[in-house]
Amino acid sequence: MKAVKPDDTVMKAVKIMNKHHIGSVIVSKNWVAHGIITERDVLKIVAKRKNPSKILCRSIMSKPLITIDSVKEVADAVKIMVKNKIKRLAVTRKGRIVGM
Repeated sequence: MKAVKPDDTVMKAVKIMNKHHIGSVIVSKNWVAHGIITERDVLKIVAKRKNPSKILCRSIMSKPLITIDSVKEVADAVKIMVKNKIKRLAVTRKGRIVGM
């Protein structure tokens, strides 16, 4: 799992996703997660012909970051994902993100 800061550019997020072959990055500051940027978020700005080098992550991130505790069952995760219409769910343990 990789992260960017809210004031980083979307281009930085894209480069991280490409380098690590991942479809999303967490947006965090001082170890606190504020949101998530997915490939779909990036495609929306590209479709509008906006320059990813001039747009900050905070402006396109999905927020709040929806999470589930690592002790929960997979069925609980599915319910949260369906209810919130999301494809990625951050998994936490003792308040820290440990996976997706």
